[in-house]
Amino acid sequence: MADSQDIIVVTLNYRVPIFGFPGAPGLTQNVALLDQRMAIEWVRDNIAGFGGDPSSIVIDGQSSGAVAVDNWSYAFQEDPIVKGLISQSGNVFSFPLNTTELAADNWYAVSAQLGCGRSGDTVDCMRSKDVSAILAAVARVPAPPGNSIARSQPTFQGTIDNRTILGDYAARSSNSDFAHLPYLQGNNDHESGYYRIAALAKRNDPKESTWTEFELEDFTCPTAVQGHNRAKHGVPTWRFRYFGDWHNARLYPGSKAYHGSDMEMIIGNSYGVTGIPPSRDERRLTQYMQRAWAAFVRDPQAGLTKYGWPEYDSNEATLVCLGYNNSPSPSFVLPSVYDRPCAGLNLSFYNVDAL
Repeated sequence: MADSQDIIVVTLNYRVPIFGFPGAPGLTQNVALLDQRMAIEWVRDNIAGFGGDPSSIVIDGQSSGAVAVDNWSYAFQEDPIVKGLISQSGNVFSFPLNTTELAADNWYAVSAQLGCGRSGDTVDCMRSKDVSAILAAVARVPAPPGNSIARSQPTFQGTIDNRTILGDYAARSSNSDFAHLPYLQGNNDHESGYYRIAALAKRNDPKESTWTEFELEDFTCPTAVQGHNRAKHGVPTWRFRYFGDWHNARLYPGSKAYHGSDMEMIIGNSYGVTGIPPSRDERRLTQYMQRAWAAFVRDPQAGLTKYGWPEYDSNEATLVCLGYNNSPSPSFVLPSVYDRPCAGLNLSFYNVDAL
């Protein structure tokens, strides 16, 4: 990506799971997100030394990273640092969050296993334990009840602390209470193609209707809501749906455009999935998508418009279809082609009147 588009790409690390989302009462929560903040501050302060422009930073995330990118516009609204956001397969409505009570219960479930107690301040004791022992204890903490059979909820993940993760995103999204940063977002046509592997490993085999609802609830419908609300409030917004099903990037026959498969186009690494060289059309789509992402990075306000993408409007044919029937050229359709079932799912974040 960096080589083909002549942009600077920075990757960052941050702490997970209990180390990034500890849940310990009295301890700062969601330090994984503060790690991300520190990394972006470092980029701002140092990227000029690498030939970059500290006033032109765009952040991109996929899956939990996509959620973090969307969350950034709420958590750091007063000083976002960045000039644009890219969320691939996820936003703040995609996955469940931990309450402070559940997070504390999970923390004590680990500290009790390690002899540090089930109440009070156990942090110093926990810090004295071996990392591998802590991770082994984390693995023994059961997932929350009522978990989706299609996707296991992590025990140590984002916790609503009303500082870095907020508890009223639906109202904030609808009321324009977020940083008005240009936003490129989208999801894949068959996200469950990835999640089915983990389900089968646990001897779960949900009905096809369960997988369809999972894809709608976690990806299509959240993307529809955020795209609509951003555009409604005048934020330059673009929305895509990825369909590519390439022979060299399949996880198994029928995996299709699974969760994460769009990243092979953006990074340009489909060859790395199976070792099979990409086809001619696959190379062309990779080039097309890389140029689109780079156009947004260079000019978040208008780069994609100049590239030929219409700004998102939920009532117009502005959903960008990438890799449909493995075509290297985009097509543009009405979002309702894929969003229509959302209204009947009774999702707490889905405002039927608005859409």
